[in-house]
Amino acid sequence: MGVNMKTTLELSDALFYSAKEFAKQSQTTLRALVEEGLRRVLGEQTIKTKTAFKLRDASVGGAMLADGRAMLQMYDDHVLERQRRVDADMQKLWKTKQASKKVNAA
Repeated sequence: MGVNMKTTLELSDALFYSAKEFAKQSQTTLRALVEEGLRRVLGEQTIKTKTAFKLRDASVGGAMLADGRAMLQMYDDHVLERQRRVDADMQKLWKTKQASKKVNAA
């Protein structure tokens, strides 16, 4: 099979002792066990390649967006609604502070 390469592996104690015991029970060496595991992981028989990701068509027909003004109107409506909510929240906060001042003044 060619030249053998020496290397060092760092394993947790539990994994090392489990592998050593398994190798003993299987009447093989730890080296052979590691080689077999690597071969399985690397898939010597066939290397499966992933197919390219394909984005599904999620178009909605575009009837509303055909006219650019419709999109701008949606955006404007959104901005106006958000501003209305912020104004309402600010007004509530101002009223709460005014009420707090009256209580502290009394």
